[in-house]
Amino acid sequence: MASVGLPFLIAELKSRSALERARVNMDGLDALVAEKVTPDVHLYVHSKDEFDLRARMFAPLDGVPEDPATGSANCVLAGLLSHLDEKPDGSFSWRIAQGVEMGRPSTLEARAEKRGGTVEAIRIGGASVMVSEGFIEVG
Repeated sequence: MASVGLPFLIAELKSRSALERARVNMDGLDALVAEKVTPDVHLYVHSKDEFDLRARMFAPLDGVPEDPATGSANCVLAGLLSHLDEKPDGSFSWRIAQGVEMGRPSTLEARAEKRGGTVEAIRIGGASVMVSEGFIEVG
């Protein structure tokens, strides 16, 4: 479990094929809820291609079967990875692929700053496209 505000259950997988095969087990999620553990699951694997990491995020109990680009989850992941790095100081960055398996590929750029063994800043970003627009009329 890790959080920078919104908690995620984060797991590193051994291979990209394991990430591709990942599926939601609703009984498993119900068991997590019973143990008071957040059911939002963020899986990742270290990648040896044009990306540093590949990730998938599942939150079906929140109405999100799978998300193609999750800034909050990847922000947590960047913080966790920089925290776990043995260097007490450093600037870290990752290029993250998400949404590939669901046919909505996204690229996120994550950065973290660590000083004196403490992660002091985490940034997440990426390009976006407008898919809809709406207006609220008052009165």
